[in-house]
Amino acid sequence: MVISKVMRLVSISILLLCFLSISIQVIGQNQSALKFIQNKGQWNDDIDFQADVPGGRVGVSAEGFSVQLLDMAKAEEQHVAGHKAYSEATGEIVDEPIPGHFFKIKLLGANQQARIIIGEPLDGHYNYFIGSDSCQWAAHVLSYASILYEDIYEGIDFRVSSQGNNLKYDFIVEPGADPSQIKLEYDGLNDIQKKNHNLELTSSIGTLSELKPFTYQQQAIEKQHVASEYQLNGKVASFSFPDGYDECQELVIDPLLIFSTYSGSTADNWGSTATPGEHGTLYSAGITIQAVGRSFPATTGAFQTSHGGSFDMAIIKYDSLGSRFLYATYLGGSENDTPTSLLVDENSEELIVLGLSSSPDYPTSSGALSETFNGGSTITNGVLNTSDQWDIVITRLTSEGDVLVGSTFLGGSGNDGWNVRESYGGPLTVNYGDEMRGDVITDTDGNVYVSSVTTSSDFPIIHGVDSVYAGGSDGVLVKMAPDLTSIIWSTYFRGIWL
Repeated sequence: MVISKVMRLVSISILLLCFLSISIQVIGQNQSALKFIQNKGQWNDDIDFQADVPGGRVGVSAEGFSVQLLDMAKAEEQHVAGHKAYSEATGEIVDEPIPGHFFKIKLLGANQQARIIIGEPLDGHYNYFIGSDSCQWAAHVLSYASILYEDIYEGIDFRVSSQGNNLKYDFIVEPGADPSQIKLEYDGLNDIQKKNHNLELTSSIGTLSELKPFTYQQQAIEKQHVASEYQLNGKVASFSFPDGYDECQELVIDPLLIFSTYSGSTADNWGSTATPGEHGTLYSAGITIQAVGRSFPATTGAFQTSHGGSFDMAIIKYDSLGSRFLYATYLGGSENDTPTSLLVDENSEELIVLGLSSSPDYPTSSGALSETFNGGSTITNGVLNTSDQWDIVITRLTSEGDVLVGSTFLGGSGNDGWNVRESYGGPLTVNYGDEMRGDVITDTDGNVYVSSVTTSSDFPIIHGVDSVYAGGSDGVLVKMAPDLTSIIWSTYFRGIWL
């Protein structure tokens, strides 16, 4: 019975993954507009909102924009190389750091206490379970299509929105207000120049374009164009109006920051697993580099972001049509985390997540079976191109994804959940991704069954049919209490290289 359920789950997951894995290009990056996600304590408090843009992220505050970019061409090159090296079993992956660049667009002299006005939130919500400190977790985080800072300068509002995957922002100048108050300082760039009426922003990994602002005044139902130009003084830009404008009417200055000039791709993310949910809903899960530089760096200019600590789990819940997401949850610690299997418990309608973690601070629940990371020897992972120690992790989430009902480490002093690579002699890792396989199901009482692998001779065995570690990579079968606080039974499933 257990085996048939597992096979059915695997079959369904493969079908759903084919349909949904593209969606894990987390989370809204492929939509027609940016989503500005509110900061409820999951990020540094120097930003109010954050949005994913092609190849990076933008933080928004009354001070202006914090822009973090990664060299996605380099990231994709390393990812493809990882596929080739692994599938051909040619040996170790070269783990080179991915170049990145961080800079700020500061609103000089802006009112830091400007009142924030937001409209109706977009569909769905986000949950962040990052690290072991529950005070840093954030649930029901909403996103918005636009944000307005009222009176960022005297008589001038600052509105942030998007056009496609590019950043759009407006300065709304009230009648009689002085637009010369607006000064944009580009801090941390390699160079900034005015070319063909646009601003060319040069970073260490590529060039972005700040398009000539479209400036207008509303006349009845039409927009009356107003000639405008950037004035560039060193790294500070302001606006001029060579033909003047009607100072008795509202003036809107509307620039557009284009990201696709430096990067044709979005952040690198991969789907791992999927499952049907309650009432026809769908879940997919994968890994995302959203965790890279999760807190914006304290200094501006170029930096290097290494693979270590790059990957968090990202889980998305969709409606029954698969047309919109109901929530998105980030799950992980300060190192690398990846999901291997999902299942919705039929009775509680809670989501069970099985995965691997190299994070000592992976979020666990009070009273969990194990709140301590055991780890193992450092090994090279051919899927993530990282060097890590691994424990199995199991997490139980409410149907809204906003509460950890239970979450625990599972393993011994060796690596757990990691299937020995082909290049190390493991015979079962012949396909890309085979290093990280496992499955989870529940029974009618909500008990959780896990099938995985271990290299731990001291894996916690309770009432096991086979309590002796055979060496190499052994299979393990575990039955756990619904709240993940105890093992009901567990056993090795013998094999020299299982």
